[in-house]
Amino acid sequence: GRRGCQDLLNNPEAARFLNAPDRQTNAVFMALLNRAPDPSGWATYLAMNRAEGIDRSTVDIMKSPEYRSRLNAICAGRTSPSRVGVYNGAEVADIVQNLLTAASIGMLNCGVTSVVNKMKKKAKGAVGLPAIAAYSAEISSMAAGTSASCKLAKQLALGAAWAAYIGSRNHPVYVYDLQTEDKAGTISKTVRSTYKIGWTPADTRTFAGSVKVAPF
Repeated sequence: GRRGCQDLLNNPEAARFLNAPDRQTNAVFMALLNRAPDPSGWATYLAMNRAEGIDRSTVDIMKSPEYRSRLNAICAGRTSPSRVGVYNGAEVADIVQNLLTAASIGMLNCGVTSVVNKMKKKAKGAVGLPAIAAYSAEISSMAAGTSASCKLAKQLALGAAWAAYIGSRNHPVYVYDLQTEDKAGTISKTVRSTYKIGWTPADTRTFAGSVKVAPF
């Protein structure tokens, strides 16, 4: 329970890594909630760790409804995928590749098609991140056109370039992935994709778009 979590987060091996309030904040969220902190949680617990230390934030999060809900789900054998994460090293390359793959789905003659295809060829692990990041200005200058799919593709490509830039600096990349659906009768539905990508939960850029798709 609480004592075990505190002992784990305070053991000498963990202490060598958790030597700063920002690292402690990410750690307690990932350890207890299996996700990175959202912007408000980041601000609250970063301040708490600075003022009172990781013990205080551990206790506080373990009292939260989200933690109790997750614990109940684990005990019941259920899991729920996290949509907020902090990614390091090779993980950043995977996130960039996923964004580029999403950008290429459904594209026909978008203005950014050729650029996205070039970026995908550069996506060869962490070593390819600087080359992908270098396409940011070119993508920004291109017109996406009137197609919703093309507009979304441009946003996803920009998000991939931004994540690649942060990762190329050997810095963890914070990603908040939000997707919502608005049903429009039985003919189609609108899927809205939003990604907040940045250095920390409090320092992100938003990349968003929406497309209409036929329901399955």
